[in-house]
Amino acid sequence: MRFSNRYITALDIQDRYARCVQIRYSAHSWNVQKTALKEIPPSEDNEDSSHDIQTANVIKSVLQEMDIYPPGNVVTSISGKDVAVRLLALPPVGDRSVKDIEEMVRYELMMHLPVNIEQMGYDYQIVERNYDGTRILTAAAKRSVLNRHLRLLSLADVYPDVVTTSCLTLFNTFVAKYPESIKGGRIGLVCLRDSNGDVVICEDGNLTYARSFTFQMDGNKEQLIREIHNSFDTYSKSRTPAVEYGARISVNMVYLMTEDGQLPAGLTEDDVSRIVPGAQWKIYPAGDDIAFSMALAGAHIDLKNAPLSLLRVNLLKQINQERRAAERKAIRAKLGRMAPTIAILILLVVSGTLWWQVRRAGEKLYLIENARQASKQRIDHISQLSKAEEELLKQIESLDWVAEDYPMVSYRLFNIAQTIPNSLWLKEVYIPEEQISRKKKQNEQPSVSKMYLVGYAHEQDQIEDFLSNLRECDCFSDVKQESTSEVLLAGERVLEFRIELTSRGQ
Repeated sequence: MRFSNRYITALDIQDRYARCVQIRYSAHSWNVQKTALKEIPPSEDNEDSSHDIQTANVIKSVLQEMDIYPPGNVVTSISGKDVAVRLLALPPVGDRSVKDIEEMVRYELMMHLPVNIEQMGYDYQIVERNYDGTRILTAAAKRSVLNRHLRLLSLADVYPDVVTTSCLTLFNTFVAKYPESIKGGRIGLVCLRDSNGDVVICEDGNLTYARSFTFQMDGNKEQLIREIHNSFDTYSKSRTPAVEYGARISVNMVYLMTEDGQLPAGLTEDDVSRIVPGAQWKIYPAGDDIAFSMALAGAHIDLKNAPLSLLRVNLLKQINQERRAAERKAIRAKLGRMAPTIAILILLVVSGTLWWQVRRAGEKLYLIENARQASKQRIDHISQLSKAEEELLKQIESLDWVAEDYPMVSYRLFNIAQTIPNSLWLKEVYIPEEQISRKKKQNEQPSVSKMYLVGYAHEQDQIEDFLSNLRECDCFSDVKQESTSEVLLAGERVLEFRIELTSRGQ
C-alpha cells in the first residue's frame, strides 16, 4: 500500500480514549497536520453494544473536530494481546514466486497456530533473505477480533485501509523517530498505554520478540513489574540453549514509552532496575508518535540505504483479498444472469452499426459511380480534343512551312488579284501537292515555291499584259506562260492558258 504525497488518517483507539492524527508525507518526511483526542466513557462489559455506539460517536466527533469526516487512507491498530507475532526461519527462497512464498508461510502458520488458519487474518513480511535462509515476520489475529474492530469503526462510518498491531507500531515508532537508538546490540522497547502494554526486543535493529499484555494503571504495580519481567525472561529463555541456561541472554538498553514521559502506576527507578538487571533505562513520551508510527506501518517508505526498515503488516490483507474475490464472483454471477439481455443489446448495437455501415457504403458507391461516369465523359471529351488538336497541328504545320521562307499565300493571292486584267478571268490557282509532300518527308528547305494559274482570255495580248503585271510584283522571282490552248467555252472559242509563278525567297 502506498500513501506517498497523500494525507493519512491514523486512529489510535484505547479503552479510555480515541486519538486521531492526520499526517502528510512532504519534504522527504512525515509531518503531523492535525491531531485530536477525546475520552471514551468507561464500560464494565466489553461486549456491551451500547458502549460500542458510544465509542463510535466519540470517534466520529474526533474526526469532525479535525474536519476530516468521512476520513480517507485510514490506518489503525489492535492490541498486541490479540495478535500472534512470530518470526519464521525458512530455507532460502531464492527466486520463488510470491505465490510460493505465501504457500510456505501459510503452511508454517498452520503448524504453529492453535486456531484453524481459515479463522485467522494474517500477513507477513520478509525481513532477511540470504543464502543461509530466510527470516519472515508474521502477524495473525482471529477473524472475530478483526470483525469486532471493523464493526466498531463502521458504526462511525470509518473503513480502514490498514490494520496493524500495537507491538509492531511500537517498533516502527523507534525506527521512524529514534533510528540511532536501536542500531546495535539487544534493545528492549516497552510501551505502557491506558490499560495495555507492549514489549518488543530487537537484535541489531531487527525485531526478534514481541509480546503484549493488559494491566490497570491504578492497580498493583507488582503485577505490572511481573508482566514486563516475564516478557524479557521468556525472550531470554527462547534465545538461550538449555545447556547454557545459567548464562541467559539479556538486553543492554531498555526504552520505555509512556503517555506523559513519566513512570506510570507508581513505579520508581528502583522498581524499573529490578525488571531487567544490568540494563540501562530511558523514558520517552509517547505523545502522537504512536499514531504517527501506525501510519508509517502501512505506508511505503524507501529506506534502501538505511540499516533498518519499517514493518508493514496489514491484518486485513486476507480479508480484503477474500472480499475482492467475492465481489468478482458476484459480478460474474450478475453478468451470467444478465447475459441474454446483454447479448440482445450487443446484437442490436452490432446490427445498427452494420446497417449504418451498409448505408454509408451505398452512398460511397453512388458517389464513386457518378465520379466514374464524369471521368468517362472527360476522357471522351479529351479524346475529341486530341483529334481536333491533331488536325489543327497538321494545318499549322502546312501553314508554317509555306510561310517559313516565302511570302504568305494570302499575300501572293492578293497580288495576283490586283494584277489580273478585266478581260481575263482565272479558272484555278493551286500549289503543287508534291511540294508539300516533299516538305513533310524531307528534313530540308525547298529552294523555290511555285504556284500555278489556269484561266481564259480572248487574245494573247491580254495574257501578255497579265504576265507583265505579275512580273512587276515583288513576291515573284519568275513568271512564265507554260502552255496555251484553244478551247470552246459556252459556244465561244477562247484561249486557255497556264502560268507558272515562282515565289521570291524572303
